[in-house]
Amino acid sequence: MEWFYANDDDEKFPVEESELERLISAGEIRADMLVWNQTMADWRPAGEVKPELFPGQLAVVSGPAGVAYQRVEPPGHGACLTSMICGICGLVFSLGCGGFGLPFSIAAVICGHMGRKQAVAGGLPANSNGMGTAGLVTGYIGIALGAIAIFIVIVYFAFIAAIIGGAAMEGTTSP
Repeated sequence: MEWFYANDDDEKFPVEESELERLISAGEIRADMLVWNQTMADWRPAGEVKPELFPGQLAVVSGPAGVAYQRVEPPGHGACLTSMICGICGLVFSLGCGGFGLPFSIAAVICGHMGRKQAVAGGLPANSNGMGTAGLVTGYIGIALGAIAIFIVIVYFAFIAAIIGGAAMEGTTSP
C-alpha cells in the first residue's frame, strides 16, 4: 500500500509501507509528523496511525469519552525472553532432577548472548536487555549446578561400583 508523509516544511512524499516503517525506525519520520494513505479521510500523526512503530512514546487512543493517551511498549525480544525462560527451567531442573536442566541452561546462555547482541545493536527496549541478562545469569548458574549434580552422580555410582567390586573380591583368595 502506498503511503504519503509530510516533513516539517509540509512537503509530501510517497513511500511504500515497508519504506515507511524503515523511515520510522531510522527516526526520519517522527510520531508527530503527518501521514496518509487512500483508506484514510485526513492526514493524521504517524504515532496515532502506527503506534506500534513508536515504542515508549505516547499514543493517541480515541474512544467514546474523547481522546486518551497511553504509553505503548513493545514486547521484549524473543531470544531474550526465551533465554530467561530456559534459564529458569535450567535452574529448576538442575536442582530438582540431578543435572537434567543442563540443556535448558545451555540454551539460555546461547539465546541470552544472541538476544542481548541484537537488543543492543537493534535499539530494542530496555526490558529485552534485562531479560537477556537474567537468562544469562540463570543459564550460567544452571550450567554450574548441572555440572556439580552430574559430578555427584558419577562419584556416587563410582563409590557404589567400588563397594560392589570390593564385596565381590572379599570371597576370593590369591595364591
